[in-house]
Amino acid sequence: MRVTFVLPVVPPLAGGIKVVFRYSNELARRGHTVSIVFPAQMATLPPDEWLGLKSRLRMVKHAFLRWRQGHPVEWFDLDPQVRFLELPNLQDHYLPEADILIATSWHTARWVNAASLRRGLKFYFIQHYEAVMGPNAEVDATWKMPLRKIVIASWLKELSEQKFGEPIYDLVVNGVDLAEFYNEHKIYHSPQRIGMMYHTAEWKGIPDGIRAFELARAKHPDIRLVMFGVYPPEIPLADYMKFHLKPYGESLRQLYCSFNIFLSPSWTEGNQAPPMEAMACQCAVVATNVGGIPDYTLPGETALVSPPKEPERLAENLVTLLDDPAKLERISQAGYHKIREFSWENATRKIIAAFERALRE
Repeated sequence: MRVTFVLPVVPPLAGGIKVVFRYSNELARRGHTVSIVFPAQMATLPPDEWLGLKSRLRMVKHAFLRWRQGHPVEWFDLDPQVRFLELPNLQDHYLPEADILIATSWHTARWVNAASLRRGLKFYFIQHYEAVMGPNAEVDATWKMPLRKIVIASWLKELSEQKFGEPIYDLVVNGVDLAEFYNEHKIYHSPQRIGMMYHTAEWKGIPDGIRAFELARAKHPDIRLVMFGVYPPEIPLADYMKFHLKPYGESLRQLYCSFNIFLSPSWTEGNQAPPMEAMACQCAVVATNVGGIPDYTLPGETALVSPPKEPERLAENLVTLLDDPAKLERISQAGYHKIREFSWENATRKIIAAFERALRE
């Protein structure tokens, strides 16, 4: 098959982009022709056939950097067989001919919806309800478009069917790469290290996570909080907190391996990867019951979960594990064995089956 993924911008280091890259690699390694395309200017802007000097210079700069580096992005090992194309805009005549054309965000859904069938059967790969990030009316309108919708979590399927009355073509829960995230010799550190991803978006619930940590620290004053993320913290860090900027690959794996507990305090998510990666590295997960958590955990068995926006409940779960090292170890090991069920091999097999089904219809 010829498959095109349509991104809205130059790919940043972000979880949703990493998922697209991962599927691109998996498809390419199975002999499919894969293209990743994105516009020189943000997809929400009106198309400009005659790009300004700034956009043209940016395209030249990006092309030079990709040539010099030998790969498109430094934070992901994209398969060289994957075509990585920066286009002047996302109008039909710039898109490559393909069998499958995939919108990867609300920004690109309208472009894919307007494309001719020469560019492929039209899919909408939905990784979140993006009204938390974009204008509600415009985001909601994309859910009504006649695109085959693939979602990555059960709650997105329910949202589509109940809020929009739109059927879902398939539900494909993300995988985790056990060759990238693993822990050969699990060590439960003392003093105990609690990990958390830092983000500036309000819905990531970072203040709730810090509040939960502080409440737990009142009972266990020797614990440490270790955060990481792509944005530097906008808050002062106490001497018992540490932050790592943009870890990826082996550096990120080693961070996970250094945590006894991973804390995920989000108010909403699509299908968050960090708890999956932490479980693969044998961390015990304490999380809010949002996004993919209901799909890949068993509450009380493989993770301790609580409702969002209730930091006191998160703190209670932290203290439960801090008070009981044997339970912490049981949760971390049960989580590790559970998350092994979610492989990229299985996810890719399922998404290929969805594409092939559409081509037969």
